[in-house]
Amino acid sequence: MSARFYIGYVAVVLCLVWGVELALGSLYARYIIMYTGGIFLAGLVIGQRYEQAWLQRQQEQRRFDHEDERRHQAPARTAGADATGEGTVP
Repeated sequence: MSARFYIGYVAVVLCLVWGVELALGSLYARYIIMYTGGIFLAGLVIGQRYEQAWLQRQQEQRRFDHEDERRHQAPARTAGADATGEGTVP
């Protein structure tokens, strides 16, 4: 996600904390909002890193499968074959 999202999310949480503090004046409510907001943001960051790692592993596996498939489809050449395709007897 972009940096604008993170900055906007932190700004919204800070405004929410400020609004709850003005309305309720409760220190407990402020900490609950900051804690749950922090946990949510950490979950987003960790989840995105795991997703990117998973996507990279999938791409590498597809590339490996594609290269393996090409190797098996390539025509096999005999050990003693020359350019004409006729082999020499050892």
